[in-house]
Amino acid sequence: MRLLAVAAETRLKEYPDVPTYKEKGVEIGISHWRGIWAAKETPEPILAILEEAIRKASNSQGYKDMMGKSGYIPDNLVDRTKIKERLEIEDRSVKEALKSLNMLDE
Repeated sequence: MRLLAVAAETRLKEYPDVPTYKEKGVEIGISHWRGIWAAKETPEPILAILEEAIRKASNSQGYKDMMGKSGYIPDNLVDRTKIKERLEIEDRSVKEALKSLNMLDE
């Protein structure tokens, strides 16, 4: 198997000779992020507790080490608003890339 490109903002240190999709002319950016989904009716205090627990875990050295060994660059994106924004951006990005490659039906 040969890597053609990576879906990261910059080249990965593990594969310095593999370009990003952007370098190859494909405007797509997919990152690793983490979060939690809850029912729409979940009370705000519960959401705040869950968000803080995720923040604490994602800032731990053990988590960062595990992510690094897996080839991921942890970005510590745990804020609900930021996750929603990131999902919307990545959704648009993937759709545009698929359209440009004639891989998406309208």
